Amino acid sequence: MKANQILPKFQEDTTFETKSNFTFEATRFENGQKFHCEASNEVTVETKDQPMHAKMELEIWYPPIVRVEPKNITVVEGAKVLLKCVYESNPSSLNSVIWYRNGERVPVHNTSHYEGGTTDQHSLIILNANGDDMGNYTCLLGNAVGNGTSEDSIDVNILFKPQVRLTMSSPSPILETEHKNVTLTCEVVSGNPPILDEVIWFLDGEVLKHLPECNDTEGEENLCNEVDPSMLLLQDTTKSFHGNYSCKGKNYAGWGNVSAKTELVVNYPPGPAKLTYSPWRVVKGKSLVLSCSIKERGRPEAHRFRWTRGGRLVSDIVSQNWTIDPVTLDHRTNFSCWGINAGGGGEPAYTSIDVLAPPSFKYAMNHYSGALYKSQNISLSCTVECAPLCSVQWLKDGQVIDPDKTDRYYVIERKIEPQVNRNDFEATESTLHWNMSAWPSAALDRAADTASYTCRSSRNLAGAAVNSTTKFAVEYEPENITVTPKVVQVTENEIPAKVVCSARGFPMPSYSWRREHPSKALSKEHGNHSLTLSSSNTLLLGPAQRRDAGNYVCEAYNRHGSVNTTVFLDVMFIPECGIKQTEMDGFQVLVCTAHANPAAVSFSWKLKNDNDSLTDEKIWQQGIHSYLRLSSSVEVYRTYLCYANNTVGMSRPCERDVMEGGDDIPFPLAPDLCLNQGPIKGIPEHVAGIFNIVSTEHLITISLEQKLPLIRPSAPQTRECEEFVNET
Repeated sequence: MKANQILPKFQEDTTFETKSNFTFEATRFENGQKFHCEASNEVTVETKDQPMHAKMELEIWYPPIVRVEPKNITVVEGAKVLLKCVYESNPSSLNSVIWYRNGERVPVHNTSHYEGGTTDQHSLIILNANGDDMGNYTCLLGNAVGNGTSEDSIDVNILFKPQVRLTMSSPSPILETEHKNVTLTCEVVSGNPPILDEVIWFLDGEVLKHLPECNDTEGEENLCNEVDPSMLLLQDTTKSFHGNYSCKGKNYAGWGNVSAKTELVVNYPPGPAKLTYSPWRVVKGKSLVLSCSIKERGRPEAHRFRWTRGGRLVSDIVSQNWTIDPVTLDHRTNFSCWGINAGGGGEPAYTSIDVLAPPSFKYAMNHYSGALYKSQNISLSCTVECAPLCSVQWLKDGQVIDPDKTDRYYVIERKIEPQVNRNDFEATESTLHWNMSAWPSAALDRAADTASYTCRSSRNLAGAAVNSTTKFAVEYEPENITVTPKVVQVTENEIPAKVVCSARGFPMPSYSWRREHPSKALSKEHGNHSLTLSSSNTLLLGPAQRRDAGNYVCEAYNRHGSVNTTVFLDVMFIPECGIKQTEMDGFQVLVCTAHANPAAVSFSWKLKNDNDSLTDEKIWQQGIHSYLRLSSSVEVYRTYLCYANNTVGMSRPCERDVMEGGDDIPFPLAPDLCLNQGPIKGIPEHVAGIFNIVSTEHLITISLEQKLPLIRPSAPQTRECEEFVNET
């Protein structure tokens, strides 16, 4: 506070006016206080008059000073709660009332839940209190001066029934086979107090447990206090624990609602399996259906199955039924099956299947069988697959062969074990043997012993009997071979007649034709002509050359042997001649020699010069030679011509030049190796000819017109002849 005085102010009436100010900060505490002011001067002091005075009562406006009460309030949900807001203010009339809960404005306009909280009734009444009304409440009041808020608050505690949810320690599904312990917890989602005093547990809507289980038995009170009713232990969970669990809890406010249902899924394997199959008689090559059934399908329901065959898992079969088509030997074994689901596998079922095989030939006989008539080792064999094993009989021409009643045959049987990798079941191999020592002459008769033999099985549980028949024939090597015709005559360059070769034998003989050469050397030289000419019984040749003449061999053969014969090809050709000069009995003689087929030839002589004629020349013939004795009276140059003729025709003339006195045209002596040779390399084509032998030791005559197809010398000889010709 502060007081000050203002200097006196002189007035017109000769008095002074004096003012004194008292300054202070007004608060609500000064409201209604009375202030007294006295004024005196020297006059009043001297006269001892009472000082002048004045009084004033002070009115101070201030905003509301607010407090709330009670400090704490606890009620049960549904009760009515009165929250008081007390204040002092100047002016006392309010123009606003606001309630706050936890700092947020309370919607007092919701008259269904609140009363008051207005300028007319600034206290707040909560109707039908619930958990949402819990919190710290403050009150704000306003008047014309301003607003005032309570510094303290009301702690409102609403006790309400618990809302719970159920949780599980292990998430669903769980496996029965794991024998788990599962703890169920009834958690308070909302409720005051949040601690449950009692809990009722439900399974599928039925009361399962009411905790704590206290029967007011003396001494159990402390034990009950230690039990937490919000937890329920399911020990060693089995399929019986499967279901929908729920709970409801109780606190001081009472029992809450039942929680939503939570499913505990306990998966467990399916029950024991039952294994059946059809048909009851399982046969190789047929179909088989295996069925695996289970009464208790488990949880979840089993729709898949496991199968084993022979102890090995069959991974690609998961259905209830397994169709096997076709059945093989590999299915003659143990089978098992069981159901499976998410809970595991059930107890398996087992069965053993015996697969039967109807009689069938693993190795049947050929339609034809044969043996050499004199063979000492003859047998027929068949192998019959059948399970159970079959017996085998042998029949000859439909009649059963009983080895106990005849010594001509005996039978040997052998059991063949099954082979899984080839799907071959057990089989009987039966072999019928001929006891040749019991046959006449230890040989078979070609006609009488040809017969039909049958291998016949017995029937078994899987099927009917089977049989295999073979036509057995007595075989023998080829014989009685003939060719028609035996000799074939053909003129050179013409096609010879066909030759047919035939022989007896069984199996029917096969044939081949080849050229026969008179010597190994000649055969080697003409190796290409030794090749097979025909693989049939007929020999067909092309236009014949004289070199083709000779024997041709026909060979008939089968698996038991061979036989052969020959046909002669006679190639006929017109004569070819050559003239040589020799001395006989002191006379010069021309010798005309013919080469021809047929060799029977006739000769004729003439002079080349038509103006000349034979005079006293003597001519005679011996075989293929014609002789002409030269006349000593002839003293001129002459050319003699010789003609040879046979049934084929006449030869071209061969010539001989004779000089005066009967002398030949002289040439140096040629080596012997050059005689009777064909055309030699180096001789001009227009003079190509054949060397002809002359009896003189110093001269050789060359016939320039005659060409004889004679055999050539070897290469070294040819070179020597060529050198000689070139020199001459």
